[in-house]
Amino acid sequence: MRNAFYPICGIALLAALAVLWRPSAAMADENLALYGLKGYAYTFSPRVVKGFYLQTGLNYANYDEPDVNDGSILSAPVSATWGDGRRWEVAAATHFESWDSDETDDSESGLGDLFLGGKVQLLGGDRPLGFDLSLMPYVTLPTGNRDDWIGDLYNFNPTNEDDPTFGLNLLFGRGWKRFYLAANLGVNYMDSDLDYVDDTSVFFGLTGEYYLSEVFTAYVEFFHNGNKIDLDCDPCVTQSTDDDYRELGAGVLYLWRKWGFKAHVGTGLSDVSPDVRVLGLVNRNF
Repeated sequence: MRNAFYPICGIALLAALAVLWRPSAAMADENLALYGLKGYAYTFSPRVVKGFYLQTGLNYANYDEPDVNDGSILSAPVSATWGDGRRWEVAAATHFESWDSDETDDSESGLGDLFLGGKVQLLGGDRPLGFDLSLMPYVTLPTGNRDDWIGDLYNFNPTNEDDPTFGLNLLFGRGWKRFYLAANLGVNYMDSDLDYVDDTSVFFGLTGEYYLSEVFTAYVEFFHNGNKIDLDCDPCVTQSTDDDYRELGAGVLYLWRKWGFKAHVGTGLSDVSPDVRVLGLVNRNF
């Protein structure tokens, strides 16, 4: 049924941004992301961090689609990020994951893939063109828990094969006083020998951010991630198993001295996406 809500995601995003829009001076900035690469939940910001950051938190997702996804996932991401604040940043991350299937009564836990990434800022908003533009290359390296289907949190590699994945994202952002709009277009590649797994998938994300005060920031986010599973076998598989991942979410960030806190709530817009996602992160600058 969530597919019926997909067409309204853009309307919901624009409506939320219209409510938040009020002219004033931008005063806040944030350095939080799921994997430490400064951003929101999935749509990364084109801006780079300044200094060294450590981050951890909890991510809970609940699924209620029998024969497609039925169960829950609890994960604890941890990441380290270092950047010069102008041109570049690098990051390393992984996560601990525990999942339970209500349909099969199976459960597994283990360490997720190792994420290694970076960001090169090509243009900055303080320059005459007035917008931010960056490239974000990354690789995810499988761990020993891959055979337990413990992979990366983005579902880029939905198999138990030990295949590394490679990606490149183009990040764009533009600010207008208190409001900031960020877009993310990426391609992810994995060399798989499985016939039902596509090598390449495409990612798209769009986020509207509003600076409420010097310490509070709110955002609305939509993202679409291509599912590498391509079964093409309607008589023998459950319909919607190979749907793409789509989510609509909102979050708030709070900064206190060298600490940052993020809370995010989202819902899926396709059958393979979670019905509810709740994310909380804590970030420390050194």
